[in-house]
Amino acid sequence: MKKLLTNWLYESKARNLWGIPIGIGLFVLFLLVVNLFFVGQEDPNSSVTKTLIQAEISSEDLGLAAPSQEQELPEKPKPELWASRIIETKAGHWKVIPRDLTFKKLKTPHVMAVMRGKRLVLPLASTEPNHFRYQLDGESRLVFSPFDAKGSTDHLSFDRSRKYRYALQITTLDETKSAQALSLAARLTEAGYYAYLYRSGSTRVVGEENLYDYKLRIGYFASERELNNLSATLKAEFKDEPLMQGQFTPVLPNFEEVDQELVDFRVQRNKPWIINLGAFGVLDNALTALTRSGPFFDFLYLSQVQRKDKIIYMLKGGFFSSRSSAYGALEKLRDDTLEGFKGATATQLKYKISSSPDS
Repeated sequence: MKKLLTNWLYESKARNLWGIPIGIGLFVLFLLVVNLFFVGQEDPNSSVTKTLIQAEISSEDLGLAAPSQEQELPEKPKPELWASRIIETKAGHWKVIPRDLTFKKLKTPHVMAVMRGKRLVLPLASTEPNHFRYQLDGESRLVFSPFDAKGSTDHLSFDRSRKYRYALQITTLDETKSAQALSLAARLTEAGYYAYLYRSGSTRVVGEENLYDYKLRIGYFASERELNNLSATLKAEFKDEPLMQGQFTPVLPNFEEVDQELVDFRVQRNKPWIINLGAFGVLDNALTALTRSGPFFDFLYLSQVQRKDKIIYMLKGGFFSSRSSAYGALEKLRDDTLEGFKGATATQLKYKISSSPDS
């Protein structure tokens, strides 16, 4: 009897021990089933809300203000200043700044104009809020797009649908007169229009030189009827500007022209050299040097900086794989444009972009 009782107790303990993992397994299975049931019953609006919240957080991280939070553009302290939203805190380090800082930190270079390929864009702030939206991709790529009249960029011609595919050509000037077109583009941009310059694909003979043309355009629109209405508005709004009183022409820009990428510094992994083309004390001279240099560089940008009580304009262009190739491009520029560009130097530099301004 004692032996039977001992065997029964041993077997009972064994059964209880095996029951522990089985019980745990059943409990875990129960939790999984319950979780699947409730996930299947989740309110679809809840998922949408989470997505929107995440998008808002991402926008804030990128330094993008919601349309209702855009600040008014400050008053210009100097008439010749352009309301740039990009500063170069140190050589090669660009930062996108809020609108209320466009006329501050003037001892730090402010990027006024950027040229990539044939397109010359002015990343300026306008008197109208919600004018441009900037988006950063890491520390090397900056994409921007203009808002439409309703404060949205979702359906502009930058997307593949090409719904907004028309532009209005204001005037065409050769590269020796391009400073006039650029100054007008700045006025149009600050007034709330998306104005840019696009270089011709080939030269034409002007006097004794072969010169490129620069076309001043405003984009983008869904129909030619909109352009007809805009033409009348522009002529009235800029009645003091002779270039705005001519014949405007509707055009259909190509994909290169509507590309929303402002700058991509990733190319510098293989081409780290850039040329400091010089500093200018007169804005028109700097603008002319910018457009005349355009055909010789893949990338150019012009900055304004305050030195004591004077505004200085600095021009840089790149990119090149070696010091010798950089100076080779500079010599060709000098020969073809008959410009001296005295003091131009080549520098090896790594660029990056961020959105958190110094304060």
